Amino acid sequence: MPRPARFYPSRSAPSKSVRRFTSLGALVSVVGALLLSTLPGCSGIRLPDPATFPERTIPKNEIVILVPGITGVKLRNPTSGRVAWGRGANLLVPRDGGYELALPILGPGRSPLEPFAPLREIRLGFFRKPVYGPIFELLEEAGYEFGKLADPEPTANLFAFSYDWRGDNVAAARQLASRLENLRKARGSAPLQVTLICQSNGGHICRYLAKYGDTPLDKALTGGGTSPEGLAIEKIIFVGTSNGGSLRMLQFFNEGRKYLAFGRKLQPETLFTYPSLFQDLPSYREDVFLDPQGQSMEVDLFDAENWHTYGWSVFGEDSEKRLARAGRPDLFGSREDRDRFLKENLERARKIQRALRQDSPSFGGTRYLMIQSVYRETPDRAVLVKEKGRWGTYFSDQRRVKKDGYLRALAAAPGDGHAARASQTWLSPQEIDAIDAPPFYLDGPHFEMILEPAVLRRLVEFLAW
Repeated sequence: MPRPARFYPSRSAPSKSVRRFTSLGALVSVVGALLLSTLPGCSGIRLPDPATFPERTIPKNEIVILVPGITGVKLRNPTSGRVAWGRGANLLVPRDGGYELALPILGPGRSPLEPFAPLREIRLGFFRKPVYGPIFELLEEAGYEFGKLADPEPTANLFAFSYDWRGDNVAAARQLASRLENLRKARGSAPLQVTLICQSNGGHICRYLAKYGDTPLDKALTGGGTSPEGLAIEKIIFVGTSNGGSLRMLQFFNEGRKYLAFGRKLQPETLFTYPSLFQDLPSYREDVFLDPQGQSMEVDLFDAENWHTYGWSVFGEDSEKRLARAGRPDLFGSREDRDRFLKENLERARKIQRALRQDSPSFGGTRYLMIQSVYRETPDRAVLVKEKGRWGTYFSDQRRVKKDGYLRALAAAPGDGHAARASQTWLSPQEIDAIDAPPFYLDGPHFEMILEPAVLRRLVEFLAW
């Protein structure tokens, strides 16, 4: 058996720099495998065989658009081109608490970052985790042609809506309406027939578009507005959507979020700057909070004073200490600025949920198809405990609640681990009537289920519905 090839001269030992390099490479490979194993999905997705799909001819004027969830779109600096979100390295560094990704609360929308592409996969070293890539691969195998929605070619009929998932959902819906109008002009067809596939937060955007088009929120609340002329939304396929919001958002506001076990953490103050997270707070039930005995507490999640009282998010002791040390008024303003920002976003979130919950005179003709998971224990209510003069907020997956079987049963509900079943079905009466087939249920976590072969196959079947 031949001796293995050597990458340094045979008569001399490797230099310290070479040894460091090879050791680092091995370390990156091992760590990459371990870290990516904690991300949603798996490294080897088995796509269904397109030959087994329902027989179907794709109409030339059919458009399919994927609307991703929060964090599902890449962000970059438009000047330098540097990717700030969407690379594996972004999950590890910089250890800045995610401040690079924060939206300045004194001027939301003036972020130095721009969305530019859907997140197809995450790579770390030689290892990768698929995100939305398998969906595009599957549909391209089925005969679709992928294109750029921002600069569409007339022949393309498969797109992703790349929006800033940190921002306002109504603004995103109106932007999507504008992009679709540009697409209609590029194709020279009217009306433009569209099927929307929405995952997670994408459901809020798609529902608003179908009900109100590009109508501003205040006008929509009064029953005004119409669907965009020349646009026919034939189907909306919901995959893991939290139509009535998720209590997980309050947990993220309080604790921050990591995407890797030992990775970069987005601190609560960073997440606080994202209007989209406020708009996904739970509105499907009013009795969100319990006391340690399991009795309901009348605490309004959308009342800013309660965020001060219970120390949620930037009003918690740890966040306030970090903000004092960071000295970043350009991002987070003063305490008064943060209070004003909170009130504005809670009020707007309440309005958006009210608009989505009410019927719209312009809604009609759109069919709803749903792919959901309802077999996972999901935080549904939180327990408020006062100890030594300070309030603590505990969720069903935390030890304080889990060790008490009675409290745990009250605080959790069936769902996908992120959205309870009651939230998934939190639709207006006319939207419930628009459901065109029994929901397809499977056992899977909130995000991972979109990569399940059964879900991918059902997506194609629903496109042929």
